[in-house]
Amino acid sequence: EGGMRFSAEGVYLGPIDNSIGLYVKTLRNFLCDREGGLWLGTETGLFRLEWPSGVTVFDGFNGLGLGAVADVVRHEGVLYAATSEGVFRLLASDNIDGRAARFEQVASVPAYSLLSHPAGLLVVGYAEVSVHTPAGLVALAKLPPGGGTFHRSNGEPDRVGIATTDGVR
Repeated sequence: EGGMRFSAEGVYLGPIDNSIGLYVKTLRNFLCDREGGLWLGTETGLFRLEWPSGVTVFDGFNGLGLGAVADVVRHEGVLYAATSEGVFRLLASDNIDGRAARFEQVASVPAYSLLSHPAGLLVVGYAEVSVHTPAGLVALAKLPPGGGTFHRSNGEPDRVGIATTDGVR
């Protein structure tokens, strides 16, 4: 039901909810980008907050689709979003054509978790783990149906676990 904003000193600054212009209450995922923006995955799209300016909304009107956003990750300098409609990547605005920043779909299977890894952009789907390649998703391993989430090893960052509906793999 929303989030909370804090200063660098830990002082509560207020809510992250419909009181600041968001039209949804359920936040599913957060990611801070290198420019200081905060990306919010929601039930209906992806929002980017940049304090103190307003909110940038990414949803079905600018390419993200209508699915719930489950995860957001930056891989090789590109922002990716995992949604119930697939995997999307953010395209920068184009000053020559006057096009605003927008998302484009790179995989059309439901995605639950993403991980930037030396092997590539890893994707947890409904029943498998895949790697995103220029040719599309390539299956790496089967999973129990129901998706899951990636977790990196603290001791060995290239080692990855996947929490699934049937335990950790």
